[in-house]
Amino acid sequence: MTITKTRGAMKKLGPISLGSKVVRFQVHNVDRRFTVHEDLICRTSAYFKNQLQKNRKPLHQDPSMEECCVCQDELDPIIADITYCITCGQNVHNSCIEKWKRTSNQPSGDRQPATCPMCRAHWKLEPLLLKNLIIDAVLDAEAIQIYLDWLYSSNVRISDNIDRASDDFNVKLLKCWAVAEAVEDVSFRDAIVTTFFVESGSNLGKESIKWAFTDGYGGEEIEDFIIQVFMSSMKPGWFRKESAAWPDLFVRKLADRAFAEMDEKRSYVKIREEWMEYVEKKEEEEAQVETTAGKKKRLAVDKKSTLSDDDFSWLEYEEVKSKKTAQPSKSRRHVGGAQSSGYQIPVERRTEQGQAKVKQAGQFLSDQALRVMRVRRLV
Repeated sequence: MTITKTRGAMKKLGPISLGSKVVRFQVHNVDRRFTVHEDLICRTSAYFKNQLQKNRKPLHQDPSMEECCVCQDELDPIIADITYCITCGQNVHNSCIEKWKRTSNQPSGDRQPATCPMCRAHWKLEPLLLKNLIIDAVLDAEAIQIYLDWLYSSNVRISDNIDRASDDFNVKLLKCWAVAEAVEDVSFRDAIVTTFFVESGSNLGKESIKWAFTDGYGGEEIEDFIIQVFMSSMKPGWFRKESAAWPDLFVRKLADRAFAEMDEKRSYVKIREEWMEYVEKKEEEEAQVETTAGKKKRLAVDKKSTLSDDDFSWLEYEEVKSKKTAQPSKSRRHVGGAQSSGYQIPVERRTEQGQAKVKQAGQFLSDQALRVMRVRRLV
């Protein structure tokens, strides 16, 4: 059996005080009565304290910080039994209150009820019979026994037959946590949480989720703890890829928690501003691309129009040649009475406009011929 020492993980409780009173309790789903010392369980369990010792003042962790109101000695539960007043809750040595009751009787023989040395209320004697309580909860019998063992030893004892790397170990711890919730014992809960992080070799699995969410045995605090631990190992895309294999209630609460823990919740106005800014930026980029493309196109045209003689390419030469052969002359008459190879210039001598066109065409052919000759020399 593995033992986890948890005293350092929870608040210091001081020396164990058993007291002389014993209480029995049982739960609805377990056919067994559990027995424990009243002072011991009331020390950490708020449920038992409210039921049995509601008005009792808590004992100081350091006995030197509190003294008996009768003998003025320290209230140390290791040295002497301690009782308390039901009315005001003042702690006092049991032996001292017995002496106090004897001395409070009058010499005349008339017995008067003893009073509390602090509040002067009548000192009421509690019955010495065993007290029986019923806890209205569905709890695991082994988990209850683990709790009682922890009360007497401050150690969480879980059987070695349960593999620490399995989800069964986690389920057993969660059942112990349910006991802590039922009896309202925060110290035992802290011990269980410490055991989980120290001993558990696996993350919370489907059996733990089923016990807490599907079967409904986990309280709000247990569910919150499970969700926190589970989310620590989640990866992006979990809801899309893996959520179908888990209980719907768990997935919904997981999604609610994930949304609640978002670092920044943006308002509608903020989202609108961001998207409008994004769209405007996109439009500006597209306009800039179009402007750049237009500039490049104009540059290419200008470069082609201002092409130097050396930059004249074979492609341009072929283009010029195709233009010359594509427009044959309708007349056999040629400029200056001479026949030119290739393109022929029509004779239009009747008007000044025609003569200007002839002159322009002759100049064009002259320029093209010079370029062709230069290209041939380059080849």
